[in-house]
Amino acid sequence: MKFWQHMMITFSLLFPFIYGTGAFYGAMAFAIFGSIFPDVDVIEIKERGSPLTRIMQAVKMVLYYPISAAFSVILLRNVAKHRGFAHTLMAAVIFSGILFLAFHYARLNLEIAFFFFIGYALHIIEDCFTPSGTEPFLPSRIRIFGRIGTSSPLLAIISFCFLAPVILFLLSYVNIENAKNLEIIMLALFAMTLKIG
Repeated sequence: MKFWQHMMITFSLLFPFIYGTGAFYGAMAFAIFGSIFPDVDVIEIKERGSPLTRIMQAVKMVLYYPISAAFSVILLRNVAKHRGFAHTLMAAVIFSGILFLAFHYARLNLEIAFFFFIGYALHIIEDCFTPSGTEPFLPSRIRIFGRIGTSSPLLAIISFCFLAPVILFLLSYVNIENAKNLEIIMLALFAMTLKIG
């Protein structure tokens, strides 16, 4: 799946549960970061890039490579590949634990660190629905996979269905002239998801 699909599904699933809470923005930001974090294994090292890409590159060098290399040695197989170590529940616990400890020592809200784990776990679950699948229970080699391709119109429709209720909720707070405008907005968003997907 693509970054935007993971972010959209995570946002849509968590929004109803944390909207209106005091930690909404922090929790949502870390959940969304967690939802793209497992793809740190495919971030290419480049001199230029967006701030998010630069953060992911730094994380790849400082955390991902050393930890995945250690597990490759322990398990006697290469897990430092795409949908390898980073796409396991063990990695979700390790990276979330590191963040949790950092938040603990910095005396920050620990609930926000927990939402990183939720986003991370959702990413792994979402990738289990694709034909490539994942091996989420490392060191077990059990691969869980589905039939929804990353460029499939079905995935675009599913992504839109996740996001549509959130958009409708947000639009309910905006003064829309009439229902026709709402229909146009929804059709435009649906067309965008098909084009991007």
